Amino acid sequence: MNILEVSQITKHFSGLVALDNISFNVNKSEIVGLIGPNGAGKTTLFNIIAGSLKPTRGKISFDGKNITGLPTNRICRLGLARTFQIPKPFEDLTVLQNIEMAEMFGHATGEGKKRVGSPMEICEIVGLSPKNETLARILSASDKKRLEVARALATSPRILLLDEFAAGLSAQESEWASSFVKDMQRSFELSIIWIEHVMRILMKNVDRVFVLDHGVKIAEGTPKEVVNNAKVLQAYLGGSA
Repeated sequence: MNILEVSQITKHFSGLVALDNISFNVNKSEIVGLIGPNGAGKTTLFNIIAGSLKPTRGKISFDGKNITGLPTNRICRLGLARTFQIPKPFEDLTVLQNIEMAEMFGHATGEGKKRVGSPMEICEIVGLSPKNETLARILSASDKKRLEVARALATSPRILLLDEFAAGLSAQESEWASSFVKDMQRSFELSIIWIEHVMRILMKNVDRVFVLDHGVKIAEGTPKEVVNNAKVLQAYLGGSA
């Protein structure tokens, strides 16, 4: 059953067509990969789904509700959260305070909504318990990535837009990220759309993959189908391989 339906989304920036007629669906409790070369339009698509940008045309439905053009806070309260490729914590708040702030404005504030966990429990889930009183600005780059996910989880989402979670992590940290995403999806019955350039991590965890190139969806299918797609090889390698 679909939880998210993206229909004919197009975005123009003056004369530039950043996204051209993008359509896809995401099922409940499904992990979908979103890949493409730099400049393909992946983050622009995330920004439109999450409400940071309005599309030039097209429609986005979340659990049967039209959320096209709604502000980010309303979309978050409906149960759709996102992370950022470059983490954006409140630098002068502690880890725990950052998570508490996210919880205040998230989906869990609605009457009868089920929380993912308390702020302390979420600290434990992402492996930041020993640093819960540490200021965010002092954290390492990898710990800031963990905090970014923790803040998203604190809103108790039903669907999570995950932007390059494994980028910049060490090999050991990447393996942790790989198993963590899968465990997170199972434990909280999340639907996840995952932008990632670390293909070995992404491809072994997703159910389906969508590929963008210059704002156009050029492929869709299982990981095996996509990596053998001629258009995808052309986009990434400039030819067949």
